[in-house]
Amino acid sequence: MEQLTKKILENGQTFDISNKTWKLTLSVKKNLKDGDDDEQESMFEHCTMQVEILKVPGQDKYCVDFQRKAGSAILYYDNANKYIDLLELCNNTIL
Repeated sequence: MEQLTKKILENGQTFDISNKTWKLTLSVKKNLKDGDDDEQESMFEHCTMQVEILKVPGQDKYCVDFQRKAGSAILYYDNANKYIDLLELCNNTIL
């Protein structure tokens, strides 16, 4: 969880951590418009995702589960894959 929150903060994003489970909720926003045109309102793409850390029973391993809760699927997959790569997670394991 410490490594995950560190990577999220390094990417300038904010999150809420559950005080009961090993979950955090992350809101991601991406500017769809290039440039700084003051005459037109900026357009954003939004995504809310939840990350949960689960202990694998009987082993000293953990599973990091990414779930999209709302918003853009493409933005979710881009960010989930980014954090999988940043955390160097093995994403081919079947539980």
